[in-house]
Amino acid sequence: MTLRSTKKTVVFHKPFTLDKSDESFPPGQYVVETVEESLKDISFIVFRRIRTLLNIPSPTTNIALSRSLEINPDHLDAALEQDAAHADTGRPPDLGQAVKC
Repeated sequence: MTLRSTKKTVVFHKPFTLDKSDESFPPGQYVVETVEESLKDISFIVFRRIRTLLNIPSPTTNIALSRSLEINPDHLDAALEQDAAHADTGRPPDLGQAVKC
């Protein structure tokens, strides 16, 4: 079994939550890491996602307070779509209200 990891940066313009979590995250850039494993006994290379992590930066400059949260990628996509829909309104963002997905 071979594992591979890919990273991408996503940007939120408003505070957001994921799924039915009560935790709200501030606007900003977040690194999303996807870990996949190769499937055996197939004549061509296929990878299956086994984990998606959202890296939550520290609210201070102390990097030791950073953490990774395992998430459902569908919930992340929904939160990004919701954030984009609010960003397209042309109104300044209401930074006091979280986008719920």
